[in-house]
Amino acid sequence: MGQVTEAKRIKKYVEEWLEKQPELRSLKKYAFHTIGNEVKRLLECLHSCGMYEENKEHIETVALLSDLHDIGKLYVPAEILDKEASLTEKEWRIIKKHPVWGSRILETALSELERMRPEEDRAALRKTGVLAKEICLYHHERYDGNGYPYGLKNTEISLEAQVVSIADVLDALRSSKRSYRTAINKKEAIEMICSGQCGAFSPDLCTIIKNIRW
Repeated sequence: MGQVTEAKRIKKYVEEWLEKQPELRSLKKYAFHTIGNEVKRLLECLHSCGMYEENKEHIETVALLSDLHDIGKLYVPAEILDKEASLTEKEWRIIKKHPVWGSRILETALSELERMRPEEDRAALRKTGVLAKEICLYHHERYDGNGYPYGLKNTEISLEAQVVSIADVLDALRSSKRSYRTAINKKEAIEMICSGQCGAFSPDLCTIIKNIRW
């Protein structure tokens, strides 16, 4: 099976798992943000510029998996996610755990999916699973090392995770569905991202998003 198929299977499994967790269903709106179109557009531009060598199937796989990047927020209390005022230090510590929690959810899903198939049919699933967990774990890391949960920097952060990170911030700045800020237009959002107001991002990626035709 190809990576796109495996990505779809992983998403479906997580969605079905969530439906069996009544205490978590109300948090679904916080954990699933559809940013795949932005991710795909950015990766395609990087590819056309010679900055990303992966094929179209891999790009589509990343776009699909990007929708799971915030799955760990299922374990963050709604009162923290809905809070409009500044978070306390304790609340920030909780928020910063969601990438790790998300990775653990995906690890459980992958283990169950592997168990359902023979050993010789697991290679693509494992490869896709590694990518899914990296995106989930590293989408809040920042280019200068001031992100979380591990303080990775520069090329220590996979390019896929960096792209998902920018797409996530872009979505957060432009969306009226996020409780903690008023939505702004895309031009203003890009300016905020590239000026460092949302943390440090790769200069190359900032150049791409400034010049892209959305």
